[in-house]
Amino acid sequence: MEWRRLRLPLADETIVVGVSGGADSTALLLALQEPKSAGKLSVKICVAHLDHKLRKTSAQDARWVSDLAAKLGYDCVIGRAKVAELARAHNDNLEQAAREARYAFLERTAKRKSAKYVLTAHTMDDQAETVLLRLMRGSAGSGLGGMDAVRTMGASTSIKLVRPLLWARRSDTENYCRFRKTQFLVDEMNSDAGFSRVRVRQQLLPLMQSFNNRIVEAISRTASQLREDGAVLSDDSDALLRRAAVSNNEEGNEEGVERD
Repeated sequence: MEWRRLRLPLADETIVVGVSGGADSTALLLALQEPKSAGKLSVKICVAHLDHKLRKTSAQDARWVSDLAAKLGYDCVIGRAKVAELARAHNDNLEQAAREARYAFLERTAKRKSAKYVLTAHTMDDQAETVLLRLMRGSAGSGLGGMDAVRTMGASTSIKLVRPLLWARRSDTENYCRFRKTQFLVDEMNSDAGFSRVRVRQQLLPLMQSFNNRIVEAISRTASQLREDGAVLSDDSDALLRRAAVSNNEEGNEEGVERD
């Protein structure tokens, strides 16, 4: 089970789950219900949804998520942010402003709920898109490693951001929602070619699939290998620095010994 592989708590913790209402986050929420119903998972779930105020139907989406959370017996926190105004104020694009607002909201919610973990529903498709976007921007190896399954949300917090669905395809989450007979929301902005991620999804990846029909899996595998290589190099460099520090200390001690 992915939950155990990621060493997530089985009890006595509050877990914040970011839910937009799309297939991915809805599937994640439904999937958590299974082990809870079976008594294998007894953490407290708090659903967190941020209304970005970018669409006329955004308030309806927030109510839909709130209703789903209530149906499943989970607490729900609804946040609101005027992302378009934030983007203009900070000279950001909408994608970046929305991302920053969303993670800030999730971290605030986790702190309010005394939660040590925040779950988001990024999939293998999201991973492939992220890697390609970073590649086109000229990212280094660490960036091409894509998204980590587990990382801290920032330098000033111990709250961990967890992505337990990086092994799944977007089609898997849609099929799971249908299997559970649960509707999910479809955000029309996910089809807006004005966003670079959408163009990667709609234009670049289909072209690459004409060369390799498992290109998403291949990119995800490469990202995983780059993360593993980076971790090994980081561990090795840390070990070398420790050895060098010990060696310097020993040399310094020897020089300080009085000789007859």
